[in-house]
Amino acid sequence: MSQAPIRLVIFDLDGTLYRGSEPTPHAASALVRLREARIAVRAFTNNSGATAQDLSHKLTSMGLPFGEDEVLGTGMLAADLCLARGWSEVLAIGEPGLHACLTEAGVDSQSARPQAVIAGICRSLTYGLLDRGLQALVGDASFVATNRDATYPLEQGRIEPGAGAIVAALEACSGIEPYVLGKPSPDGVTALIRGAEVSPTETVVVGDRLDTDLAAAVHAGARGLLVLTGVTSSAPAGIDAITDLGALPAWIERA
Repeated sequence: MSQAPIRLVIFDLDGTLYRGSEPTPHAASALVRLREARIAVRAFTNNSGATAQDLSHKLTSMGLPFGEDEVLGTGMLAADLCLARGWSEVLAIGEPGLHACLTEAGVDSQSARPQAVIAGICRSLTYGLLDRGLQALVGDASFVATNRDATYPLEQGRIEPGAGAIVAALEACSGIEPYVLGKPSPDGVTALIRGAEVSPTETVVVGDRLDTDLAAAVHAGARGLLVLTGVTSSAPAGIDAITDLGALPAWIERA
């Protein structure tokens, strides 16, 4: 039995569409070809440090045009979770973008009496902030991690510590395991599929990490495609993979 045709492509960002401030090879031309073929494109990143406006602006400035309604980050997922669980006061340990997403949703992100601790990538992490998070957690606040990515890819193959390093520190001192929003959780992928009004079997998730991007695809019932421009440099046996996004349109035609 043949598989359903691809109607939606969900791209990871860091390591897939760009590395730091540089687009990956052939990313722009691949997007043009997909849009010409009337295939919907969306972008989903585990990075919690940017708003939809930030992500749209960064991508578009690189020649990779995405509207604000076509991008999703875990800061936005965190705001949605707060609204769903009735949390109006939290302690966010993260970048300004995470605080902005929460504030826009009407959530106090720096509460002295938080109902939850939400941890993401935080380049301004201090011992004092880590201690505030610990005290909230041992005081029965819920623990939410935007993602567990250990590293963050940059230009020329460089990496820096990711949100997983901050999350691990809080987990180590508190002994509490967090609820994880980002990939490999299917929550973001499922939300984008639902918003595009397609089925999971008509969707492919393209990313550079087996343990997050492709795992999220599996959990959401979608197809996964590994691109070797980020963290993963070689494909294990049995995994669909392309060297860069220039090969994506042809892969979709064969899928």
